[in-house]
Amino acid sequence: QGVSAVYISYYPDIAVPGAAETVDAFARLAVQNGVTRLVLLSGRGETEAQRAEEMLKASGADWTILRCAWFSQNFSEGFFTESLAEGEVALPIGNVG
Repeated sequence: QGVSAVYISYYPDIAVPGAAETVDAFARLAVQNGVTRLVLLSGRGETEAQRAEEMLKASGADWTILRCAWFSQNFSEGFFTESLAEGEVALPIGNVG
């Protein structure tokens, strides 16, 4: 009670199968309990992430969707570790700088 806004960060990832349905159920329950604003940390536009976004929009609450695709920890673990240790990170983007 007394909560008007909620920030949603889905674990392990908004793009996994079933995430959209879970976000939808949570959003509807939040709205039923008086929440008027939902903020969703989404992904890079993956199909499942887009489904979660659409369900959030249909919840009846005011909404904000954050498509934050990169965080600093992405460069210190996982598949970037080896190339970073070698002094290079190659990404499919144009020139920067």
